[in-house]
Amino acid sequence: MMRHARLRTIFPALGLLLALQASAATFYVAPDGTDAPDRGLSEDLPFRSLSYALTVADTTLGRPHEIHLAFGRYTSDAEVFPIPMIDSTSVIGAGPEATILDATGSQAYVIGAVDVDDWSLRSLTVTGGIGLQGGGLLITQGHGALLSDLVLRNNRGDHPVIPDFQGFGGGAALVEAEDVVFDHVTFEANSAFDAGGALWAQNCSPLLRFVTAVHNTCDQDPAASAFVLEGLPGDTLFVESSVIWDNGVPGAEGSVMAGNLGVRYSLVQRDGGQAWPGVGNVWADPLFFDPESDYRVLEGSPVIDLADPSADYSQEPEPNGGRANAGMFGDTPQAQVSEARYELRRGLWAMIGLPVAPPDGDPALLLQDDFDGAMPGEDSWRLQRWSVADSLWLRWNEPEADGLEHGDPPPLAPGRGFVIRQDLETQVVLSVPGGAVDQFAPFVVDLAESDDTLAMQMVANPFPYRLALTNTGLQTPTGEMTYSEAAMAGWANRWVYILEASGRFLPTTGELQPWQGAVLFTSGAAGMQWIARPGREPAETIDPRDDLVWGLYLNTGVLDSAGELAVTDNGHLFGISEDAGYGVDPWDGLFLPDFRDKIITRWTLEDGTPLFHDIRPAEGGAWRM
Repeated sequence: MMRHARLRTIFPALGLLLALQASAATFYVAPDGTDAPDRGLSEDLPFRSLSYALTVADTTLGRPHEIHLAFGRYTSDAEVFPIPMIDSTSVIGAGPEATILDATGSQAYVIGAVDVDDWSLRSLTVTGGIGLQGGGLLITQGHGALLSDLVLRNNRGDHPVIPDFQGFGGGAALVEAEDVVFDHVTFEANSAFDAGGALWAQNCSPLLRFVTAVHNTCDQDPAASAFVLEGLPGDTLFVESSVIWDNGVPGAEGSVMAGNLGVRYSLVQRDGGQAWPGVGNVWADPLFFDPESDYRVLEGSPVIDLADPSADYSQEPEPNGGRANAGMFGDTPQAQVSEARYELRRGLWAMIGLPVAPPDGDPALLLQDDFDGAMPGEDSWRLQRWSVADSLWLRWNEPEADGLEHGDPPPLAPGRGFVIRQDLETQVVLSVPGGAVDQFAPFVVDLAESDDTLAMQMVANPFPYRLALTNTGLQTPTGEMTYSEAAMAGWANRWVYILEASGRFLPTTGELQPWQGAVLFTSGAAGMQWIARPGREPAETIDPRDDLVWGLYLNTGVLDSAGELAVTDNGHLFGISEDAGYGVDPWDGLFLPDFRDKIITRWTLEDGTPLFHDIRPAEGGAWRM
């Protein structure tokens, strides 16, 4: 009996010891760690390499294991590439831009998973790998791989030693692997010699969800630059809530090749400008923050609220439209909000325009809720637009006052400038729903006709990115012209004017920010248009002093017939033009609250030909400098 009692005492203790040894383990790795047996179990005493951590984890009882990689770049100085994954283990970085597995110079692919089950790779960047199959990742056989919150960048599918020999799957290659999911992954600038610059798969059916693929290439076939599936009749490449853009030759049939391709709720570039067949797909410029490097999206992007309606959107900031965005940043805190937003400070007039096309241009529907339902008025908020036909400011939803305004401005729309002011809060955020205008055709605004010598036209940047004024111009009765050409021909003023916080209208040849409005001065002739071409790069750079012999920064004014100061200019460039023969040549600096005093802008050349350039006082007045 004593013997049995002792056994009963020993066996529970042994069972407890085995249970402790068989429990899942968490390991830590950092670039300044040490690969030693007594390390790796705390953040304070980490391993140095993922390769070593996986070796230790593989001999440790109990799974699933977790391996956490701290901030830093992990290179062949400590790692042995390719790094082999093991069953039931998650490798977790500190974020794609924080933790980087970099195999550059190792002549090997980065991560390999051969017949590995139930593993994951999360929150890091994989770069610099090269392999015949899979430069970044090679996954063969096995099942249950989750790749999430990853960036696969600058990997190559090719022979590590013999260039341009053979290669598939620059970013990743899958062969007979089951249940592989890419979730919130960016494939960027990967390449392959034969097929699948971003991903090549054979005899499997991977799912790509919330994926962005951009700048991937294929040497042999541009149409195979992004995703390629080769396999059995039942194999399908599933793509949903994703963005595939600018891979290989732009527009090369989406750079996707598969016998069976299921694409849903995605933006895929393809020939002909048509959406890819499937539920909820679109074709349009995704409007990346930076088309070369930052694949978050701008206001009005077509990927906003594009994702599968059943997908979670709880991580997106408000207003999120109750639906996730497509691409890598969908359902993340970095997602673009569903409405264009502008911060309007108290007590200052702002000249702005919409960077998106709203479903309805009625100011009551677009803006009044932003002012908590307050009606326009002197002590609340005002919205107004200059009427060329009436030579008056039209104030929305306010009666005529002092003969200065009557009626309402036309509906709000992209490209149409207006001025707005609020005196309710320190700051009011204007929120406007809508999508961006067409990015593949010039945006045209019809300018108002006028019988007056001078017509003040209000325009605005119609795009959600900076608009270089060299990408804009005028359609005149004698053809399309730059502002200088239009001034020389007598159709328009040389400058575009913006409103600064002090209330001054300043001339510029630079750019208009998103939401920024501007003023043009034209002859009022019929048929004139303002043209804005989409694009981030300026057509050319202009130095506003190119044709000055000398320049002064002056403060000038115009006296009326009674000798009273009627209009002032608060200091702009003045100078002698090489073409001018009459001394001082004012370069159109205007202070416009008293615009109704009929300032005439005209430039007179040496031969007396009047051009649309200079400022002259009304008849009977004089210059004061």
